[in-house]
Amino acid sequence: MVWLIAAPRDVGGYLQRIFFVANVNPYHVPAELAFWWSLGVEEAFYLLAPLVLYMLLQRMRAVPAFVTTLVAIAASALCVRTILVLLLPPDIAGNVSFAIYARLDSMMWEFW
Repeated sequence: MVWLIAAPRDVGGYLQRIFFVANVNPYHVPAELAFWWSLGVEEAFYLLAPLVLYMLLQRMRAVPAFVTTLVAIAASALCVRTILVLLLPPDIAGNVSFAIYARLDSMMWEFW
C-alpha cells in the first residue's frame, strides 16, 4: 500500500524509507515524509528503549529503571530538538520536527 500511496522516486530513496533513515537529515526532507517520520520514530523507540531499559535494569529495580528510561529518552529528545531549532537556519529549523532523534519524546505520551 505504501508503494502505491507514496512511491519513492528512486531505489535509494525507497531503501531509506524502508529502513527508516530518510528522516535523519533536517536539510533534506523528502516530499513523501508526511507519514514516514512517525514510523521512523516508532522504529527507533522500540529499538532504543529496550536497550536503555536493559542497561538500567543491571543497576536498579524494575520500576525506577522503566521510569528513568522514559524520562531519559524524552528529555534527550526535547533537548536535541531545542538545540537544533536554535542552531539551524530559520528556513531549515521547521524540518527538525521530522527528525526521528528529535521526536522520540512523542512516544512517551503512550505511557503517561
